[in-house]
Amino acid sequence: MSGHNEHRHLFNETLARTRAEESTDEHLLRCPNCFSSAMRKLQERSTVECKKCHAPLGSREFAEKLSECPFCHGKEAQKKER
Repeated sequence: MSGHNEHRHLFNETLARTRAEESTDEHLLRCPNCFSSAMRKLQERSTVECKKCHAPLGSREFAEKLSECPFCHGKEAQKKER
C-alpha cells in the first residue's frame, strides 16, 4: 500500500470509529454547521409551531405526541403561518 493510500485508509478508519462512538445528538450539539442545518430543515418542514414561543414542532401528528414544547415548555401547538 502506498503512503498516500495508507494514510487515507487510517484516516477513514479513524473517522468511522469516531462516528460510531459519537451519537447524533452529541454531534449536533458540538457541530455548529450540523446544528444550524438541522434547525433550518426543521423550520422549513414544520407545519406546526408552539403557540407560546413559535418554535417549530414538526407535523401535527408529531406535535400531538409531545407533552410540551422542548424550548419553552408551552402546552399548546398551532398551525404554522407560512
